[in-house]
Amino acid sequence: MPLNLYAEIYESGSVPQDWLPVRGAALKYSVRNRAVLRDLRRLHAGKWKKVIRGGISARFIILNMNPAVSPVSNFFAGHKFMKQNQQLHIVFSEVTWGRSQQLQLFALLNLGMIQSLTSGVLSATEAVRHFYHADNCLYIREVVRDSVADSIMSHGVQLPDIFDCLPAEEAQREFLHELETIRSLSLKILE
Repeated sequence: MPLNLYAEIYESGSVPQDWLPVRGAALKYSVRNRAVLRDLRRLHAGKWKKVIRGGISARFIILNMNPAVSPVSNFFAGHKFMKQNQQLHIVFSEVTWGRSQQLQLFALLNLGMIQSLTSGVLSATEAVRHFYHADNCLYIREVVRDSVADSIMSHGVQLPDIFDCLPAEEAQREFLHELETIRSLSLKILE
């Protein structure tokens, strides 16, 4: 899928009409996958971030952090995805256990997600929709405040980006590498 650069998000023409960003509810994750980063740097040199804004995650919003020129590469998957009205939607803020138990549950759920992704039961986009969504990313960063868990969410939320940027064979290889990274970080929490 070719990437397009825009000076700002609304120029892309793919922002749903009723979408409004929520002020102060943005997370920025450094682009972690080296192959994706290499591909993005071919478009424009600089530091790239994945941005999740306002409790909903666009399929792919990457912002170049170069202050002189700050183009946005952006793809919305449409209203159905944006509304996230799926039967399975895990939200960590609804779990009332202690921090240690939340981290253990988080790690175990990640291992289950990895199994589902590896076996093809879930796609990368579905994993973001059901688990690695903005609500959980915000909760992990602001409430749980665990750097390993935050790193897992950073890797998870960027899984669909691999398929948007890279050729199919390379994307599959990088996808499996990212899943292994998430698995090892999850096991680190359980130690």
